[in-house]
Amino acid sequence: MTLIGLCGPSGSGKTLVGSLFAMEGFIHIDCDKLVHSRVYKRPDVRAAVAAHFGEDILTEEGVDRKRLGAIVFADSQKLDELNDILREAITEEALAVAKESNSEYILLDAPTLFEAGMDKKCKVVIALIAPYNTCIERIMNRDGISREAAILRLSRQKDEDFLRKHCRYVLVNDGNIVGLTKKALQLAEQIKKETK
Repeated sequence: MTLIGLCGPSGSGKTLVGSLFAMEGFIHIDCDKLVHSRVYKRPDVRAAVAAHFGEDILTEEGVDRKRLGAIVFADSQKLDELNDILREAITEEALAVAKESNSEYILLDAPTLFEAGMDKKCKVVIALIAPYNTCIERIMNRDGISREAAILRLSRQKDEDFLRKHCRYVLVNDGNIVGLTKKALQLAEQIKKETK
């Protein structure tokens, strides 16, 4: 099993790139979705989240994402606390899904790849970057939040300089979907050859 990391700011288009890598035989594990489908359902995580952020943050399905997001993206210490709670569980669940898939190539799509230390488990890490204002617009449209909230969210994530310095490959999503598709598919093929 070969783990390939994919990270980048919210709104950069990681889901699209994940679907393109899936066309090349990669299993795409979206860690954001994993948090809500598996991690927030774990009793240990639910207890820790309730202890830090209050019982009323919990729902039957997991957590109230908008309320929790408003808390943690407004306060970097709270975000660090949440990441500390989730880090180990995300890694465990992502690796469990990877093993269950029985696939040779796994694309681990994790916005907090470096914060969780998952970059150390990856053979290669890819950064996906996009223009700042494009990310803001996508976050607002996708999550139904204000511009200020979207800006705050991006301010709490690794910036382009960090990603360019710490990732082996960089894909740029400048809105040219045809160009991005071609580059992503070529990179998927290249990575498969390099990691054989």
